[in-house]
Amino acid sequence: MDVLLLFDELLLDDWLTLTWLLVTFPSPARLVFLFFFELPWFFHIAARQKAIVPQ
Repeated sequence: MDVLLLFDELLLDDWLTLTWLLVTFPSPARLVFLFFFELPWFFHIAARQKAIVPQ
């Protein structure tokens, strides 16, 4: 599967997506990719959304 296509479709905007990635890609290489690339991107998006929404 094309990682960029997956990335564009999901954008990691919720924890369900993270869980899905863990279940779908359980291999060590995928987990390394998840924790060093996908998780920082997820927290970046979460921080942006939190900054945009007025408290």
